[in-house]
Amino acid sequence: MKFKPEIKSLIVVHTAMLLGQLLFAVIVYVISNFITSKDNRTVFQALQIFAIVLSFGCGIAAFKISKQRIQQLQLTTLSFSEKFTQYRSACILKYALLEIPAMFCLVSYFIIHNISFLLLFGVLLFVFAGQKPTVFLMTIEMNVSKEELMQE
Repeated sequence: MKFKPEIKSLIVVHTAMLLGQLLFAVIVYVISNFITSKDNRTVFQALQIFAIVLSFGCGIAAFKISKQRIQQLQLTTLSFSEKFTQYRSACILKYALLEIPAMFCLVSYFIIHNISFLLLFGVLLFVFAGQKPTVFLMTIEMNVSKEELMQE
């Protein structure tokens, strides 16, 4: 049995966003090796603090908003199609909120050339990768059976 097309599309969105972040990281890293950085401690500290605050803020917002939407979804008696539309919306919002600080870290690395931004990006990428929709998660979060997720 295979996933329904709408389930596959959500997995494709997640994978595309993940690969987009990785590709952007490679491009930034390669280009930044050809550019000399200015040692501006004040800018570095400001970007570092903002990156950490943004990472925690967006991470908390992503999971809190997603959890609220999924809890509301679990209480509804909508059809699978309607449930999945709302679920996909919650997931994409979560992905976007998790991607914002990751991209900020890459841009900060490009500006400052400090490896700490790449390390934070790695942590954020790991968290993002862990959000891939799985059968187990979708059955629990949408309150549907495994069979509803599959096509025959």
